[in-house]
Amino acid sequence: MNRGVYPVIQTPLDNQDQIDVVVFEKEINWLIEAGVKGLVLAMVSEVMRFSAAERRNQWQIVLRILDGRLPLIVSEQLKNEIDLIFNELLKVVGK
Repeated sequence: MNRGVYPVIQTPLDNQDQIDVVVFEKEINWLIEAGVKGLVLAMVSEVMRFSAAERRNQWQIVLRILDGRLPLIVSEQLKNEIDLIFNELLKVVGK
């Protein structure tokens, strides 16, 4: 991996709490023009409230915008999935 700046990018949301792809693309292109070496999607701010499917959608949007120009580093957590599994387990044991 190249040494340099790998910023954690912010994911802009519209009034319906959906990813604002137009603004997101402007942000990513601005960072590329500024000379970053890669981008990071980390478990901070808005990402914590995304479901697993929404996070995958976020990654796909960023990868499409990047179009191979830079590496993308993604951190993942399993909180939502663990909560779902725990709730299903509670149903099974009758609690």
